[in-house]
Amino acid sequence: MKKLFFTLTICSLVTHIACGQTPNYFPQLTKIRVDGGMNPVVFGYDKATIKLSRKKCTQFPKNSPWYCPDPDAPVYERLAIFKHPQISDSLYVLFSHGPSEDPNFMIATKSGKTLGTVNGLQLFLTNSTTFYVSGHTNNLFDKRRKFQIKNDTIAEITQPFYYVGLQSVALKELTLYKDKTSKEVVATLPKGYKVEVVMAEFGRPDFELEEHFLVRTDFGLIGWLRLNKNEPWESYIKGLFFAGD
Repeated sequence: MKKLFFTLTICSLVTHIACGQTPNYFPQLTKIRVDGGMNPVVFGYDKATIKLSRKKCTQFPKNSPWYCPDPDAPVYERLAIFKHPQISDSLYVLFSHGPSEDPNFMIATKSGKTLGTVNGLQLFLTNSTTFYVSGHTNNLFDKRRKFQIKNDTIAEITQPFYYVGLQSVALKELTLYKDKTSKEVVATLPKGYKVEVVMAEFGRPDFELEEHFLVRTDFGLIGWLRLNKNEPWESYIKGLFFAGD
């Protein structure tokens, strides 16, 4: 019986991967898809505290700070309205594909004050003070981040590292180091070697790319990979590349 259960579990996992299904993050949230760009965009929200209210810029009153006369302009579309316990004005969740496929979300007030913008393809607003963003856009990997809405700004929650989880191969010979500055080598990997990019250094703002990644060898060793600014980002590991202009 245990063997049958194990077999069914493995088959289910293989089917899940083969079909290209994505994990159902935050299953308690209602999710919508935002069309119009090269990549699928998802907005998830808590129906109990967030009101879905989609409106394009051309649909706002002309005296609104969010109004625009040109439907093709790279401006924001409102997705939702909600109230924050410390902010008197209503807050908007807005989204734009950007001028050249630069998808990003904005949290702003009804009166036009911007609290902050974040690059991403998915935003999950779990309550009126907390949201999560993910997406491989204007960065090197699918970056997962958590934010708090505080008074007149948004603040990213500090993590020890960013999780990457990219299983791939080396595109050229790679050197892994003991730490981010040491000359002590953990391993030298040949081109074509199987690797997993496990984590990236934390703290780089949008449009500032990470240069240090923790990489696991196929054998199981861990070391720091250092990216050289003078070399193409995409030349190190397949799938690790700058998605953007």
